[in-house]
Amino acid sequence: MKIAFLSTIRQVHYTRMFKNMLKNVHNLSFSGVLSITLLTFFVAIMVLVPLDSIIAKETSIENPIKSDNLEEILQRVTRVLVGVSIPMFTLMVAIGSYYIITGANNPGNREKARKIFFYSTLGFFIIMLSAGIVALISSIIS
Repeated sequence: MKIAFLSTIRQVHYTRMFKNMLKNVHNLSFSGVLSITLLTFFVAIMVLVPLDSIIAKETSIENPIKSDNLEEILQRVTRVLVGVSIPMFTLMVAIGSYYIITGANNPGNREKARKIFFYSTLGFFIIMLSAGIVALISSIIS
């Protein structure tokens, strides 16, 4: 009786172990199939595509910046920054004004409006100075 009980426990144990092994084999087989499929795909590309078309004999890349020197690049960047900063500064002043008007007795809104005015003015001032700094640097370099 004791031997039959132990053999039943072993069967249950082996059955659970076999089921777990099948689950692992299923996961392994999916990843194995995926890796074999990808490997086959890359090998087929290597065989079908001639090597001469992959390795270019002469390469030329067009300059996307359309500027040849640093001064022109900096001038373009500052022009864009100034062009973006003017409407942004106007918007921030309008938002700050809104906080002042709506927060008549609320000191939190007044403090928020003060910070908006201060930081937007500071940022606008720095961006406006950048055009002068670029001109100064270009005159030093030239």
